[in-house]
Amino acid sequence: MFEWIWDWWMALLRYLGFKCHYKILLTGLDNSGKSTLLHMLADEPKTQRLENPPGIRATFGEQLIFDEFHIHVYDLGGMPLPGGNFKAQLPTFDAIIFLIDATDKARFAEAKEWMKPILADVRIPEIPILILANKIDRPNAVDEHEIIFQFGLEEMCTGKEASLPERPLEVFMTSIVARQGYGQGFKWLQQRLRE
Repeated sequence: MFEWIWDWWMALLRYLGFKCHYKILLTGLDNSGKSTLLHMLADEPKTQRLENPPGIRATFGEQLIFDEFHIHVYDLGGMPLPGGNFKAQLPTFDAIIFLIDATDKARFAEAKEWMKPILADVRIPEIPILILANKIDRPNAVDEHEIIFQFGLEEMCTGKEASLPERPLEVFMTSIVARQGYGQGFKWLQQRLRE
């Protein structure tokens, strides 16, 4: 299963690299699975790590390149809300991936506040946003409908198959450690970036 996902991911990266360099911001609260996803990608033999670009001082930041596809990863956990240089850099990204811990109901309000400035930023009305609700392999994980309701996304989700004029935004339920669900999310993101 993982081999299929990896092959698909690499095909996606080659396709996107053919067009130009896409920059994707991976963000969310601490313990949502960003580092796990990053390490799975960074440990692959074709991955090259680059220095952080100037202008962003993140708690943890890394720039990866797969073939010609750049992924800029910034873990801003521990800060009250994204702001400063983070907000100034939003228009430079081609897509945003926001991770949510689907088991941590106590922090849904905090994660929603973290996401709010991204969703409200009028400078990025067409940037696709992929929301990965992670840790669905655990028994206390909420379902997709609960995530959409708790985060107020009922009117924002554009559909997994839809190609609409508004900002593409969709939720995918995932388990990064079990390697489930995020392949479909990346495929959705690939389709949105092609449009």
